[in-house]
Amino acid sequence: MGALYSAVTGARSRLFANIDWPLFVAALAVSLLGLITMRSLSGDNGYFDKQLFWIAISVGVFFVASTIDFSFLRRTSVVVGIFVL
Repeated sequence: MGALYSAVTGARSRLFANIDWPLFVAALAVSLLGLITMRSLSGDNGYFDKQLFWIAISVGVFFVASTIDFSFLRRTSVVVGIFVL
């Protein structure tokens, strides 16, 4: 049981090793403060729910993009191929 736990926690720590935590916390704080301001100034409107939905989507995309190894972009042919498209 201990070996399984250490394997899972080791994989999890490698998965989140490339995340820029200060950037994530700052962006999330600014987004949440904007939501609080929007809710307090305008009362009940439809934009609050839309903003909350898109913040949740962007957090998910952030974590997915953080897990991708972008070292393949160092090859010149890949970068040129992306810009040609």
